[in-house]
Amino acid sequence: MREVARTEQQDKKTQFAQQKLVEYLGSIGAGDVDELGQDQTEEIFLQAIKDFKAENISLADLSFISGKLWWSAVEKNKEFDKKTLDILHIGGEIDFYSRKVLEPKLDSIFLGFVKDLLEFYEEKNRKKTERVG
Repeated sequence: MREVARTEQQDKKTQFAQQKLVEYLGSIGAGDVDELGQDQTEEIFLQAIKDFKAENISLADLSFISGKLWWSAVEKNKEFDKKTLDILHIGGEIDFYSRKVLEPKLDSIFLGFVKDLLEFYEEKNRKKTERVG
C-alpha cells in the first residue's frame, strides 16, 4: 500500500513536467520523445532551460524533462554527439544534487552542473543567432 501511495505522490510531482514535455513536443510536431533526433531533442531541451530561466518551470521539472530526453536517446541507441548526451544526463541528475548541496563535495558538483547547463544554453543560442545573422 505504501508503494502505491508513493507512486501516486511521484505522479503528482511530475504531472506538470509531463504536461510541459507534451507541450514542447507539440510545438515541433512530434508526439513522443522516441521520435526525436538530436536537433529536435536539443530544441526541446533549450526551451526547457529557457522556461527554467524565466521561472516558468522548476528545477525538478527541468530535470524530469532532461532525464526523459536522455533516456530516450540512450535506450533507442540514437546517434547523438557525446556533448549532447552528457548535458542531457547532467540535466536529468541536477535535481538530485540540488538536494545534496550540504554534503561535502556535492555542492561543487551541483554548481558545476548548473554552470554546464547554462553554458550549453548560451553556446547553442549564440550559434543559432550566428546562423540567422
